[in-house]
Amino acid sequence: MSAESILNYTKDSRFWFDSFQNWQSEFLSVFAIVILSVYFRQKGSA
Repeated sequence: MSAESILNYTKDSRFWFDSFQNWQSEFLSVFAIVILSVYFRQKGSA
């Protein structure tokens, strides 16, 4: 197994796919927390 340089790795589609997939899941969870917090706050929940 040969070592891969950082420059070559960032050009690879695997890097971008894995990165965007991770960001997508993070944004989805934060978005859900924000929306539910606003909803429950408006409903009068503590």
